[in-house]
Amino acid sequence: MRWLLLFYLAIAPWATAEEVAEPAPVLPDYDLGQLRMEVKDFDRAIQPGYYYNDAYGTAVDSELVYQMFPGLWTDTRAIKLVQDELGKATEPRQQQILRNLSKAVSDMWLWRKVSALDDEILNTEADATVEIDGQTLSYRDVGVLSYNEKDVAKRKQYYYAGLDVVRDQLNPLYLRKSQQLSANVHELGYKNYADYVEKLKGYDFARWDKDCRGVLEETKGMMRTLMLEELHTALPGRSPDTVMPWDREGFSRHAEYDKYFLKETTMSFFHRIMAGMGIDLAKYPNIWVDDVDRPGKGGRPATYIMVVPNDIRVNIKLYGGATDYSSVFHEMGHALHYANTEVPEYELQMYGDGGLTETYAFLLESLLGDPIFLEEEIGMPAKEAKKFARLSLLGNIGGFRYYCRNFLFENYLHQDKPKPENYYAELSKKDAVYPVLPESITYSYLSGDEQFYGLYYLEAWFTEAVLADYLERNFGRRWWKEARSGEFLRGLWQQGEEIDCAGLCRQLGESQFGYKVALKRMVEMEKAIR
Repeated sequence: MRWLLLFYLAIAPWATAEEVAEPAPVLPDYDLGQLRMEVKDFDRAIQPGYYYNDAYGTAVDSELVYQMFPGLWTDTRAIKLVQDELGKATEPRQQQILRNLSKAVSDMWLWRKVSALDDEILNTEADATVEIDGQTLSYRDVGVLSYNEKDVAKRKQYYYAGLDVVRDQLNPLYLRKSQQLSANVHELGYKNYADYVEKLKGYDFARWDKDCRGVLEETKGMMRTLMLEELHTALPGRSPDTVMPWDREGFSRHAEYDKYFLKETTMSFFHRIMAGMGIDLAKYPNIWVDDVDRPGKGGRPATYIMVVPNDIRVNIKLYGGATDYSSVFHEMGHALHYANTEVPEYELQMYGDGGLTETYAFLLESLLGDPIFLEEEIGMPAKEAKKFARLSLLGNIGGFRYYCRNFLFENYLHQDKPKPENYYAELSKKDAVYPVLPESITYSYLSGDEQFYGLYYLEAWFTEAVLADYLERNFGRRWWKEARSGEFLRGLWQQGEEIDCAGLCRQLGESQFGYKVALKRMVEMEKAIR
């Protein structure tokens, strides 16, 4: 996903875990044209190391890349140059380019400050191992193994083995990173990291706080209903207050539907659906999908934008079942967006609103929760399609609620407020259907911190609903079978990140940007699949 690109953008390691003094760099004088070129070159040079770490588990060592750009991120002159030029710009497109560039150079400067920690986190994840019944396993493989494990006792072993790595090795690094981010933004004149994100990137956190609390309140009833349905189907007679994380992982796997989502047909199925939209994937040699399973490969699907539009790489670890199809549809939404981008300015290809590419990913992934699509394309009987659509809706609402809670937590954490673990526990326990273990809080309260990237997902929930409505109104309920819809989507993708999510909603005729359209579609879907 795009979060990985932004997470990895402009970060580099120390030679060792020890703090070492850097030699005084020779600081070049930049004009705007030179700076724009160097930022693009730097971005492209640093991506391969992070791709190979994720795909192959190779160690990240990007200090060599930084040495190719001496002084670029050592002081704040690049930030000041862009801000000065933005203050003088009068033409709207140039203002947009400079706003995006300002965000990029500020983020690059800031992430440079925590680069050693980021590399240490990635290398720790890649190198960490766990012991299960005398067998040494890669930490990155634990999620896949637990997901496919039928024995509940074995899943519990995986849970606690993963917890040990997070608690003992990763959480201390995550906490140091959070503290360093806040300390470093003071140098740029911000109170804390939350203040930095809100002001630099133009968010209104008071409005987002209100919207997130609104989503949590208005979806809690539907969420509870769907969760209890799932529980009573999987474990009849089981009380929800006895369900542990390793229990739920077993029945939320829904292996009974695997026969409809064959691992070996994942990519060919996606090709067929795209062909129905007039999109021939054979004409996209610029998209490379790596779905090979190998030890040390990262478990979270990701799309790496190496060079727009010529080199787009999708890294997927197939688990088996519906998750594989969801991963492919989501990541290929990203890939097709960037592979079709035609705007020439790099700042409008890459540094705009990340919620836009998540919108296209959500759109394609959402097909797998549509009962008509499931019946006509996947081949499920109508009754099965409705049952599976309800499970998909549960996952969709659960994700929506998770990222609303995550925003509330991150806004607390990155304002440097006291006892963030306690606040995370408070948010997690509110309206919870199943017990929230202290171990679960330890497991996720820092590892779930994405430094506000989750706002892009929330924007995508808002915007995908508007886009899906538009496609249905203009191309029919089965819009994925219409070549005209593919042509329309290509036209959107060609814009790169020239527009933002709110702008796309306006372009589609929706003036109000918020969660109401998404909530309306969820409520309508729940009624349709009863």
